[in-house]
Amino acid sequence: MSTSQFAIVSSIYTLGGLLGALSSGPCCNKYGRLLTMRMTTIFFVLGPVLESLAGNIGVIILGRFLSGVDAGDDQPRDSDCATSGILPEQG
Repeated sequence: MSTSQFAIVSSIYTLGGLLGALSSGPCCNKYGRLLTMRMTTIFFVLGPVLESLAGNIGVIILGRFLSGVDAGDDQPRDSDCATSGILPEQG
């Protein structure tokens, strides 16, 4: 793996995380937290499977991207769930 390929593989996870974080809120609003969590389980499973069975650099990049989407999607929802039991409801 060349230096540029290594850089792409390393940074694509962050790009996937950005996409996951930006899409998490609208998906939760439209489908609810539970269904959104179930949908992102696909990324949680598929990303590492692709990474471990990759035969070329493109499949590794796709797997890292999908893993990043899941990680980015989990962050806003999990922090919201954690604070929902602590903070009083507004309104």
